[in-house]
Amino acid sequence: MRLNLQICFRIFVFLFVFLLFSRTELSAETKVAIFSGNSSNIGSKALLLETTKQVYKVFNELGRVIPIKLKNVSAVLEDNSENSKSYQELAKELNAQIYVVINVFIKRSKVLATVNIVSLTKQYSLLNKKYNVKTLIPKNISSLVGIKIASLHRLIPLKTSIIENSSNYSLIDSGQWNGLSVGNYKTDKGEIFNVKRVSRFNSLVLFKKRKKKGFSFIIDDISNYKNVIKWYQNKIKENTINRYIVNESKLNGLDPEKRFFQSLLIINPGSNILLPGYGSYLSTGTMGFTNPKLDENSLGITTAVFLTQLMYIPVTTKFDANFFPWIKDGDKSSSQSRLHSYLWWMLPITFTASYMDQLSYQFKKNKSLPPFFHNSNTTAFLLSTFFPGTGHFYKGNKKNGWIYYTLELSLGGGFFYYGMNSKKGKFFLASFLLVKIIDVTHAYFSNSNYDFYENEKDEAYKNIDFSLNLEKEDSGGSIVNFAVSNKF
Repeated sequence: MRLNLQICFRIFVFLFVFLLFSRTELSAETKVAIFSGNSSNIGSKALLLETTKQVYKVFNELGRVIPIKLKNVSAVLEDNSENSKSYQELAKELNAQIYVVINVFIKRSKVLATVNIVSLTKQYSLLNKKYNVKTLIPKNISSLVGIKIASLHRLIPLKTSIIENSSNYSLIDSGQWNGLSVGNYKTDKGEIFNVKRVSRFNSLVLFKKRKKKGFSFIIDDISNYKNVIKWYQNKIKENTINRYIVNESKLNGLDPEKRFFQSLLIINPGSNILLPGYGSYLSTGTMGFTNPKLDENSLGITTAVFLTQLMYIPVTTKFDANFFPWIKDGDKSSSQSRLHSYLWWMLPITFTASYMDQLSYQFKKNKSLPPFFHNSNTTAFLLSTFFPGTGHFYKGNKKNGWIYYTLELSLGGGFFYYGMNSKKGKFFLASFLLVKIIDVTHAYFSNSNYDFYENEKDEAYKNIDFSLNLEKEDSGGSIVNFAVSNKF
């Protein structure tokens, strides 16, 4: 009983210490000063201010180093109005071990930013980097710089130490602010420990082997920077879609989504009754394109598919069978009759595919994105589910769209020709369903082919690629090729 009371008392005292320390201010040694460069342009000044705030936010959220308050940095910059001191000297005045210099420029339609990170100590020498980012959308520049700063945290280790001990648990001077949460972590020496509780700046941890007070170690698997990067990437994607998506202003106040369905299901079929194939091009004007351009390749493919659907049975029966499928005659077998009806039933779907192809051509030419593009993957999936291949046209992938459409049209024709009661009919049905699954899955996961959108989005996903390969020479020797490429 007495032993239990002693244990309970120790736990109470330790938890009291934990709560006491969790209310204290963080006192880390490493600090970073964030300097804004000079700018004479009002627009670039505003972007520079927002970018500087985002860099401060990233350092503050990820908790590896402490960003010096921006008002303190501004104060030393104002005192240095004559530029008598370098950024390095100003950083030392602020007791910073790292400093960042940000510049933003507007050149024609592009916004450019340079970020120069300099470490004043050997400990963080890996952080000495210079980044250049560019965008056509001003709102994206701060997010692009934010991604660079967040990714830089891969190179910043989280150093911590034990400040209190109990019989089993240890209190360390890192917590939520540093990216820790309840769970298992690993030190740089490979030792696993468990975080039981976390506060703002402290954590209660359990090691397999008890450590002494003052024991310092590095936690090498803190990946909270990935969440920050993802958040900025989503923000860039959202800004880019908002910039390019068809809106009410282009449609004289009409709802773009409603207009899209009207043109797809009503206007386009009516136009193609009058002018098969060419009507798909004319229907694109209903989406607000003031001067639509005809995609001749699309018209050619549509015409070829359309004529095949009309003429396949007459040609294969040497024109003995009646041209119209609803007229029964003895020159068509039951299999040919079913196929004939199927090919005519699919004519409206052919014109739907043709319209989506012509529409994607207009979107590319006018640097616009189709309605529902905030949910482009789901929209592409649903379109390809009901209209073969059209999800790929929706994303601007013309070749994939026609491949899937003609495949599913052909496999469906094989099923109707042989029927459900034959092995070949079942084979064609199974093949059709397999291709349909591949079609909708591919439509959902594929990237769009709108370069103006993808290039902007790719800027947020830039990374360095490494490649290594071995080539054999005719003489019997070998050459090792090593390449480093940075997508830009």
